Amino acid sequence: MKFSKFRHLLLVIGMAGFASPALAQDEERQSCEPAYAVDLAEVAAGVRAKLVADTFKGLADELAAEAGELDSASVNLGARYSVTAAGGLMQDAYLDTIDSYFCHLRDEWAADPVKLQNLEDKRIELEFLIQDWFDPNVWQIENRSERQRVRSEILVAERGAAFNSSEVSAALPEYNFDTVMLTELVASVDIPNIVGIDACAGMLRASVRAVEPELLVSLQGVRGALVQYLGRSERTGQLYMWRAITSHMSDQLSRASGRREQRVSRDQVVCVQKAAADAAVLAAQPTQTQPALDIDISDVGGRE
Repeated sequence: MKFSKFRHLLLVIGMAGFASPALAQDEERQSCEPAYAVDLAEVAAGVRAKLVADTFKGLADELAAEAGELDSASVNLGARYSVTAAGGLMQDAYLDTIDSYFCHLRDEWAADPVKLQNLEDKRIELEFLIQDWFDPNVWQIENRSERQRVRSEILVAERGAAFNSSEVSAALPEYNFDTVMLTELVASVDIPNIVGIDACAGMLRASVRAVEPELLVSLQGVRGALVQYLGRSERTGQLYMWRAITSHMSDQLSRASGRREQRVSRDQVVCVQKAAADAAVLAAQPTQTQPALDIDISDVGGRE
């Protein structure tokens, strides 16, 4: 979710001919602010739309795999797709927040090219780590060996650090991540305007409710983990982040582990597929112009 940073960058460029250098510098520094701390209301619509699109697609794929082209089928539905959707949401938030803190460090150390290069190396390494930790394969319920692999790699990570902890800590502001609002961001995702087959609408709403609402509250701890990772011990910093990620993703695995058998019609399957396609279109729209989610599935078939 880089919209807020992009917006600030455009503002700096647009005002460059009119503003003083000091004002332009102030605007550029604002671009380092993490969206999930200072622009949550601004990014909320996009986050919710992506979460809806991902869960709808997961439900559609699972139904298609279970029911095929049959007119009616008894399917064994789970919520594994919610794990992938939750992981994608959490990864985006973590990477946005980490990028913001590295931005502050680049500003602080701009006069030292050697330090900047080392910092960029560490940023890339950490981004690859985060992407690996949120790989959907790691969070398949049965893939405990993948999670064990991550733990084993953390155990052999570098015990030292590339920088001085006091320097890192001094350069990183202490943002307040509103944990109540972050929880509400996920918990309040609603699909208010699904018009059509009742049973289909019920499955769609249930797919979104399968996502763990407290996924993002650990963003408050990213700063402390980065001070550890960059200034004291890479291994300890990785452990801090992995522990927070595991706490929420394990809860998500528990929510997704149950399966239930139910009978679905071909109309219901097509209905969910249409809703998934509509949600994907809405999620791809710019946040500024994104309308309220309104999905009409009334033309798919008769009401159930």
